[in-house]
Order: sequence, then C-alpha cells, then structure tokens
Amino acid sequence: MPSQFTLVETDKFKADLSYVQKLKVDPKALQDVLAGVRWALSTNPLAHSPLPGTPDIRVRKTVRVDRGTASIPMLRVLFKVDGNTVQLLSLDTLDLIL
Repeated sequence: MPSQFTLVETDKFKADLSYVQKLKVDPKALQDVLAGVRWALSTNPLAHSPLPGTPDIRVRKTVRVDRGTASIPMLRVLFKVDGNTVQLLSLDTLDLIL
C-alpha cells in the first residue's frame, strides 16, 4: 500500500461541495472537517468500508460538529481507490440544516 495517496475531486464532488458551502454552515469549520477527511483518505483510504453492493466505492462519514454558533452537518463522502489515486466522487449531508 502506498504511504500517500493522491486525491482527485470529480466534477460531481466539486458541485456537491459548492452546494454544501451555500448552506448555513461556518466556512472555516467546514474546511477543518474536510481537511480531516482529506487527510484520512490520503493516508489510508482502504481502511474505510466499501459501500454495500458496490465493492469499488467506499464511504467516509463524519459526525455533526457544533462550535458555538457554527454547525457542520454530518457528511458522507463517496470515493474510489485506483492504485495510489483516490477519486472523491460525491459529498452529501446526512442531517437536516434549518
């Protein structure tokens, strides 16, 4: 297993990220959460479980983050590992933002 993987954001992931950034979330807190996700996927993506029924696609979930007035919803990142490249396929929220 490579010690470092290269992350590639697909157009779908970029569009999903743009959508999440438009929600009522703190931009700095969101970037902090995504930095943790990116680190985890660039160092050991194979530690994450495959999505049931799709062995090539894996999932990374986060927990909801509340920082005083800033909240970040639970997030789910779907990704695919191809050699030493991790393709970030999609990003979605797993809880309601009002």
